[in-house]
Amino acid sequence: MLAVVHRTDKKIATLMARPPRLPHQYCDADPPLDISDEDLFLDSPAINSVLASLDGQGWHREARLMPATVTRMRHFLSILREQVLELSLGSKFASDYGDRLLQTCHLYQGVWNQIPFRFHYDPTCWTSCDVMESLARILIRFDYQFRVLHLQRIRCKENNAAIGDLMDTSLQVLSMIMDLARNYQPYEVQRPFPCIYLSYGIPAAGILVTELYTYARANRPLPASTPRSEVIRLLSVLIEWVRSTEMLPLTTAVEASELTKVISQLLDDTLNHQHGISVEHAAENVAAPVIRDPGDSLPQGFGDGFHLPSETLGVGLAGEEFLSWLNELDLDMVSGERFI
Repeated sequence: MLAVVHRTDKKIATLMARPPRLPHQYCDADPPLDISDEDLFLDSPAINSVLASLDGQGWHREARLMPATVTRMRHFLSILREQVLELSLGSKFASDYGDRLLQTCHLYQGVWNQIPFRFHYDPTCWTSCDVMESLARILIRFDYQFRVLHLQRIRCKENNAAIGDLMDTSLQVLSMIMDLARNYQPYEVQRPFPCIYLSYGIPAAGILVTELYTYARANRPLPASTPRSEVIRLLSVLIEWVRSTEMLPLTTAVEASELTKVISQLLDDTLNHQHGISVEHAAENVAAPVIRDPGDSLPQGFGDGFHLPSETLGVGLAGEEFLSWLNELDLDMVSGERFI
């Protein structure tokens, strides 16, 4: 229970952009042991036998994913979320800020390595595990990768050389979104997909398409390790899949469709960009994206809980304010955790 409260505190703190109320320095609780819920009600001899099946770190030696396994992994990731909050909300002018940023980068990989490899997400798990376990594995990986994205955004503000790492991580996130698309048939995947796509896919795609546009306009090569053509191909396939797939009639599905149109338009503007034309002249000729088809109606509550920037309604996509909005898009308040 304490692990769940600790994680929820970090989620609310991220959403509200405030310090957490249960900082890890004052909440020294061990993560829950990796045992099944039924084992908690065993008598003393039986529970001792269960405890003997755990390794020295408290993980079950079998590759079976249990509810306690997921809670345990999320507990580790909530500590990472708190570290990023400290960097994001703390003073950027402190003398040790650079050192703390570097330490947090090392901590991320160290914490992930604490999770046994047998519990990591792998694309082959969709054939070797049931749907719910595969979904749990990929959601944990999404959560970790998105913490990395937050950290790399902070690094980019300190050092532009980190943009390559930011783009590489965004590509990894979109690759996992495509894994979900390839395994979209089960209802267990269809139901949370729009929420997952909004939480992780849209921000990652926003980062990639913004960098593509920026570097194309500057006539400079992309810093990502993946060739520009492959980045464009991945974005194009994802956009076309979202357009052609009929999702469940949910508010999040409408939001996903609308934001995909915006990303598609910016990708088109990137591909249509002509070198040698001034930025001011190019901005004047960028057509405003079509955010809504004529006659479309949004479900109740859409306008209240989600707002597109004013630039998408008539100014075009070349404005720096819009690019900043798309790059910083963070839908952490939309979480896929409730689906597993």
